[in-house]
Amino acid sequence: MGEKTKARGIFQKVEGGVFWIRYTDASSRYRRELAGTWSQANKLLTKRRNEALVGKKLPESLRGRVVSFREIADDALTFSKANKRSYPDDACRMKKLLEWFGDRQADAITGLELEQRLNDVYAAEAWAASTFNHYKSLLQMVYREGRRSGKVTTNPARDIRHRKECNNRVRFLSRGENGEYARLAQVIRSKYPEHLAEFTFALNTGLRLSSQYGATYEMLDIGRSVLDVPRTKNDEPVHVPLNSEVLAAIHSLPSWEERKGPIFRNQRHFQKPVLSNDHWFKPSLKAAGVGNFRWHDLRHTFASWLVQDGVPLDRVSKLLGHKSLQMTMRYAHLAPNQLHDDVALLTRNSTTVAPAPKPENGVPASYVN
Repeated sequence: MGEKTKARGIFQKVEGGVFWIRYTDASSRYRRELAGTWSQANKLLTKRRNEALVGKKLPESLRGRVVSFREIADDALTFSKANKRSYPDDACRMKKLLEWFGDRQADAITGLELEQRLNDVYAAEAWAASTFNHYKSLLQMVYREGRRSGKVTTNPARDIRHRKECNNRVRFLSRGENGEYARLAQVIRSKYPEHLAEFTFALNTGLRLSSQYGATYEMLDIGRSVLDVPRTKNDEPVHVPLNSEVLAAIHSLPSWEERKGPIFRNQRHFQKPVLSNDHWFKPSLKAAGVGNFRWHDLRHTFASWLVQDGVPLDRVSKLLGHKSLQMTMRYAHLAPNQLHDDVALLTRNSTTVAPAPKPENGVPASYVN
């Protein structure tokens, strides 16, 4: 690479950084343009020199200043912070995007290149399809905001193909004296007692992680034993009834003394809300021998246990804040006893034993062709 960096017309502003090209256009004006890798710079320089030879004018976008991916990414984060509840997730994912494309010219990045980078990381880091789609959506937002501000002309992220997600997965904690729930609760109680209230709250409300850690005392109505969440993932309010275990968990929190602001606080920075629980929840799962389980599966556990205990699906749907009953039907198979009771109703007006077939001419009916 040392010899390549000395190639005429290709240079780096910072050692180890991206490559730029320097050339004269058809009007004999000197120009500089951000390219990316050395290979991309070499191809782009050849293209620009050929365009100058035939007298081709440069696109208007090249006559203005160069807009980097980092610039439109910063604009997108500003929009996300002002308008999206998922801003912390966007900010976290944006760090990776900036590592990959930060100093690149935004208009020079193709949809094929974006998709190939996501595909490579998807395979290398064993991403879930939903993770891939989250990054795709973030890239689309970056270029969408860039177009609205006039800093880019196209949205190459629109060409990235969506990955099909499996949303029918139902993983819940088994019950019983030595079940997964009992083992996990015991580990949290002994190793991470300061987080037991978070675990209890999630298991008894079925709230998503963002809704739980975004809950404040201003949403809490102790008199009605209800948490009024004004906006969920579906952009609709949900009113969560709180049982005695949840109320006891809230009373045990240090924030109960203050009773304002976030219900759950960062253990190291008390005035800040919780952004992640991986540091204690994943080790707890490992210590309890609970595999293939995520925090969101506590929501599945909440719904599954209710269905197993005979709560009708339409009421479970309301508790989960689903927009339609169809979304709750994934749990229907967990209530087999009720289905058996339903088909048993057919026996009320029938004989208990089917009548034997009548013989024909002395020959049993089973032998008649």
